[in-house]
Amino acid sequence: MASTGPYGWLREKRGGGGRGTGYPAEKDIPDGTADPYGSYGADAPHAKPSRTDVTRRTPYLSGRTRKGHPTMTALGLLVPGESAEDDYPCVEQLLGSDIRIDLIRADPAADSPERLSARTEELRLAGAESVVWASVTASVTAGWQGANGQVRVLARTAGLPASSTAFGFVNAARELGVTRVAVVSAHVDAGLAGFLRDGGVGVVSTAPLGDDLLASAHPAAQPDAQALLLPDTSLRTIAEIPALERHLGKPVLTAHQVTVWEALRLTERRVNAPRLGTLFTREPIVQA
Repeated sequence: MASTGPYGWLREKRGGGGRGTGYPAEKDIPDGTADPYGSYGADAPHAKPSRTDVTRRTPYLSGRTRKGHPTMTALGLLVPGESAEDDYPCVEQLLGSDIRIDLIRADPAADSPERLSARTEELRLAGAESVVWASVTASVTAGWQGANGQVRVLARTAGLPASSTAFGFVNAARELGVTRVAVVSAHVDAGLAGFLRDGGVGVVSTAPLGDDLLASAHPAAQPDAQALLLPDTSLRTIAEIPALERHLGKPVLTAHQVTVWEALRLTERRVNAPRLGTLFTREPIVQA
């Protein structure tokens, strides 16, 4: 996918292939995430090779600090189709200058192993420290166990810790101590409720998404719902999160917000960004 703009999106490479095989199997880890190395440390094979950022042509540095100097954290996102991608530059701006979001057009459910390997290789070469499949539908369709298998395959192929947006919602709810949510979506699906239930999150109400997002969110105002969940990846929500949370008086979790948070969680990066909602106020401030 061709990428433009000043936000650090990964530019399409012309030609080239990828390795995609021969990486170590992941260790036993919690459902919904996969670490193919069994370690984030420098001694893990292939975990931190010398790399060059192909977007900016600068030396690759991990998201940790070296000799007291903050370094860049790069997050890799696989975007299967049209998904309101212009929300991600907004997230990147709100997170700070030392976090970069790289987008690649890829669909692990439909792409051949060779194509998926080549696309994830681009993320590795750009210095990505984690990869998240920006999809809810694919995980829900596969079910809890099937979706776990999907992210484990993705982790082995990418050679990076991996997850999906669907698991991101579950992990974000756990982070906030939320066990009951209201769901507002253009495509209300019983499968999503089942997936969330398998992750320990109950759906107390659902409502269709209308033209007015604030009005559509009204069902979440009922006391039984501890948070509002907006799972549609085609919905632009980042700019609306603060107003929605003020209106409802409770956390709001949206697809793009949760996708980036999940990618950061996989890198063990802590970020405080209140304009991205309550979810991003649970961590200590790390920006200078």
